[in-house]
Amino acid sequence: MFEEMHSELDAFLKLDAPERGLVLFNARFNSFGQMRMARPCERCMPWCVGAFSEIWYTTDEGVMLHGESLLPLNIVLPHQEKHANEEVFTIP
Repeated sequence: MFEEMHSELDAFLKLDAPERGLVLFNARFNSFGQMRMARPCERCMPWCVGAFSEIWYTTDEGVMLHGESLLPLNIVLPHQEKHANEEVFTIP
């Protein structure tokens, strides 16, 4: 089906017994800590909609809840300075 395992499928297959009310948060960052597109692909999105009660994913501009509006977040790594107009989302 895929050349490589997609992250949402990999996470779902690791569940012992899938439950109702599961929330997917799919995130992708570049080497500078900036968010990048992590939306499930056109083949994954239909089964994700059936398997998860909410689907969250990063975009280049912020975090998206599937079917809702964009929630802007700025990513700032712990070693970088925070600017006055930025919210901090740290990466452990």
